[in-house]
Amino acid sequence: MSLREERVVVENEHWLVVVPYWATWPFQTLLLPRRHVLRLPDLTSQERESLASIMKRLLTKYDNLFEVSFSYSMGWHVSIMPQTLTLQQGLVVKNQFIPPEEMIDTLFCAQVPGCPL
Repeated sequence: MSLREERVVVENEHWLVVVPYWATWPFQTLLLPRRHVLRLPDLTSQERESLASIMKRLLTKYDNLFEVSFSYSMGWHVSIMPQTLTLQQGLVVKNQFIPPEEMIDTLFCAQVPGCPL
């Protein structure tokens, strides 16, 4: 198994979930579309169904890992600018799952000037 394959948590026809090389927290994952998508409304109906399916599979893996319903913080990164103002391949839809205890530190630090996080 290659290092690239080791980072893949789950995948389907339209989506890929990986542990990013730059992961800050244990169990942090990144959900990426297999095609360039700027906004959620740009998804096809098949891609939306596929998104629901892969999220269910990922969250079930977390639940099974901890043998309890997994608490998580989920953030979406999407384009908010008109398409004419974005780089063609620069901004994409992506999602991160972060354990809640780690997210508390991040949210607190965002309010403190000069915080090192």
